[in-house]
Amino acid sequence: MPHGGSSLDMQHEEISAVVADLAEFRSALDQVKSYAAADDLAAQHFGKLGDIVGVGGTFTGVRDTLRGSLDKLLPHVDQLVAALNAAVKTTTETDAEAAMNLGAVDGR
Repeated sequence: MPHGGSSLDMQHEEISAVVADLAEFRSALDQVKSYAAADDLAAQHFGKLGDIVGVGGTFTGVRDTLRGSLDKLLPHVDQLVAALNAAVKTTTETDAEAAMNLGAVDGR
């Protein structure tokens, strides 16, 4: 129960803020993905020293892992956003219907 009260009301403002934060997070992930996809550095771009210490291969390996992780993550974030939006819509409609039914019972 919110804030220790006995109300079953959904905190619509707070849920809307979570939805907005999640949409902002999704947008940030798009920017990271664009950055990772645009980076075409290869191991040979790091020169002889980079080749000797292996930094070029390490960099491209990490970048490719990041690309793969984002490709896996983004559909899940999209599903989460869609599910949360659907839940908000359903709950809002249910709240409105419950209020209407309570009003009918009270004779309003």
